[in-house]
Amino acid sequence: MAQIQVRQREAEKAAAMAVASQREAELDAARKRLDRSKELAGNDNISRQQLDDNLARYESAQA
Repeated sequence: MAQIQVRQREAEKAAAMAVASQREAELDAARKRLDRSKELAGNDNISRQQLDDNLARYESAQA
């Protein structure tokens, strides 16, 4: 019984680490997208709406 619980906890830990890694990757991608958008918006190469959308995605990824 104890062995099963240990394996279950290890599996839960691995799953949690995978989720954390995925969220970190999503945050990094959102940060890069926002940085590119800011640069493009400074040159009027994208709309304010696109910049706002990418800012919202970044803030959502931070949560």
